[in-house]
Amino acid sequence: MDGDRFKDKKDKKFRILLLADQLATASGGTEQHISFLLSNLPRDLYDLTFVLIRDTGFYNPALFPIEPIYLNLFSLSSLRSTRRAVKQLSDVIRKQEIEIIQTFFYDSEIMAILASYFNGRVLRIATRRNMGHHHNLKTLWRTRLTNKFISVFLANSEAVKKHVSSSEWVPLEEVTVIPNPLPQKRMAEGMNSRACKETYGIKEDERVVGIVATISWVKDHETFLRAARLILDRRPKTKFILVGRIVPGREILLDHHIKRFKLESSVILAGEHLDPIPLMRLFDVGVLSSKSEGLSNTLIEYGALGIATVATDVGGNTEIVLPGQTGFIVPPGSPESLAQAILQLLDDDELRRQFGTAAKQRVTEVFEEKKILNQYHLFYRNLVRRIPSHEET
Repeated sequence: MDGDRFKDKKDKKFRILLLADQLATASGGTEQHISFLLSNLPRDLYDLTFVLIRDTGFYNPALFPIEPIYLNLFSLSSLRSTRRAVKQLSDVIRKQEIEIIQTFFYDSEIMAILASYFNGRVLRIATRRNMGHHHNLKTLWRTRLTNKFISVFLANSEAVKKHVSSSEWVPLEEVTVIPNPLPQKRMAEGMNSRACKETYGIKEDERVVGIVATISWVKDHETFLRAARLILDRRPKTKFILVGRIVPGREILLDHHIKRFKLESSVILAGEHLDPIPLMRLFDVGVLSSKSEGLSNTLIEYGALGIATVATDVGGNTEIVLPGQTGFIVPPGSPESLAQAILQLLDDDELRRQFGTAAKQRVTEVFEEKKILNQYHLFYRNLVRRIPSHEET
């Protein structure tokens, strides 16, 4: 990013507080988003403060170069603890002269509203990165109410923007879209090595179909495994790699599906990887079988590696995968459609190469890290212009 284009001698640094509920895992989409901002927003233009509502015990300074301030608030249902945390956050906002609070998840939005409600010079950004699959009727109505105290909304795809507008009753003009970036450092480090097929019991003449996703209900690994069974009936020399953290409680169900579809010798559970790129380089076809998505980091990385992809028609998937050009898009929850598309790619080497080449070109152009960083800078700059002066407040 060419910061000198935007900064003159009279400009002050942007004073931004990033506020999240918690950190759960290095591979999570929100954690990657926060890591990108903390690591790449230039310090000559930004004063950044990082606050977490609760401490999960997970923190990696290499990923989050600004040490977080913990509010140590376990639940907003505790009035006494909430009041203490609100005061602590309010003090941080005042002492750091915060201009913008960017929130991630619902509790952080509530805390931002309470701690800055009487400070007319603080703008509040609510980040939206999914299609609201976590909402029930109660939480949706609660969000609609608190949205009235949000200055602007930031979505990572056009699909998320439209969903926020229709379901949360937010005017479209109040939602800005900035896509997830292609992580340059992670890609560069991952390209320095390639996983060994032999390590995972994969023979040289076997094809590899892989999925990189947290093993949870929303990623729908059952459909992926059902499709694997159909593929093996046609192509016995195929291995299926599952890369990702298993959400507690899903282990038994995952094992049940593997045994039920007789996949014990064909499925490889690779677990969570801080950098899955070396493993992904083994994939002949990359898959995402989700029931819901905002904008998938996995699909962006598949594309950057030149991997032909099959993804479900949910959320922002078609904003990454161009059907019939860089991969195939299939209906969610349809193992037959998923298997058919994967088989078409496995059976046609030239088509697979064409899709991979086109995917790499598109991802490099659209999601290039510097381009996304520049979009953030313009977004923050335009937002700061809305902050009233001390005289006005």
